[in-house]
Amino acid sequence: TFNNTSSLTVNLTPPTSSNYKIRIENTDGGAVISATSPFTTSAAPVFSTSNGSIGTINADATANLSVSASSDSAVTYAVTSGALPTGLSLNTSTGAITGTETAGTVTTYNFTITATDAESQTVDGIFSISVTVGATGGSQFN
Repeated sequence: TFNNTSSLTVNLTPPTSSNYKIRIENTDGGAVISATSPFTTSAAPVFSTSNGSIGTINADATANLSVSASSDSAVTYAVTSGALPTGLSLNTSTGAITGTETAGTVTTYNFTITATDAESQTVDGIFSISVTVGATGGSQFN
């Protein structure tokens, strides 16, 4: 698409991640411009953690869970929908979900984590963490 006399927008979907050069030729053949440096394409991030439950934790207990995504560049993580259990937080650099659950409520927390690579490409993962309450104390039931 020609934006104006000096600007052109091109949308490409190369078949693989690689280096490419652009060649633009005027339809009348009068002007040819070849890029002197290649541009590089890259693959979007991919979660290696399957969608769904990533664990069950006890209320008021310490959690050490994680999600993982990979790309051909550094990946960061963000909770973009829903919420983690109260007291837990997401490490935006590593995907670790840690902390001590503080709400003490039996429930399942559903949330979306978006992984973003250095080229601002994203992928969403839909996950859940269940919070349970176990029996406490050492008393015997009569």
